[in-house]
Amino acid sequence: MAQNIVKMDKRFKYFDEIGKRVREKMGGATVDINKEFDKKVMIEELERDQKLLETEKIPIVETWHIGNIAYTEKRNPDLTREYVEKMLNQMNFIEPCGVIFKIDHQTFKQRMTEKIPPEKLSEYIVFYNSIIYNTLDLYNKYKIPYIIYDNNTNSIDKITRDIINSLNLTI
Repeated sequence: MAQNIVKMDKRFKYFDEIGKRVREKMGGATVDINKEFDKKVMIEELERDQKLLETEKIPIVETWHIGNIAYTEKRNPDLTREYVEKMLNQMNFIEPCGVIFKIDHQTFKQRMTEKIPPEKLSEYIVFYNSIIYNTLDLYNKYKIPYIIYDNNTNSIDKITRDIINSLNLTI
């Protein structure tokens, strides 16, 4: 979705999902990741934040700290406090706005970027559902504005235009 925004409106610059990139480098599945992985994601996110501040365009980030902290709380809760402190410091310079896409389980299965054994699929769905609730709790706790879109009933183009409009921008 973030890439679609950049294609539709050249005022934006896309920044990819760090967790996915690190996972692909290190190997492993999302629910089985270790503390080293979450620490690496945190460090790379902080480095990326500097690039967000340097760009002249409006940054669109695939997953910013809140999403990755939601994962870290589930996998490595002892790292969460440090991660949150660093994120809160970044919020002195960056004003985030979250966008969450609500999708059904069938769409989730189609869009998965990981190869998951069929016998573990229900475990992953439960894990990802807990991450969504955790993410919402974090947005509310740290008073970060967010928007939820039902990605099951709207076209990608319509959602993309809605996101740009919700940011008070027009194309």
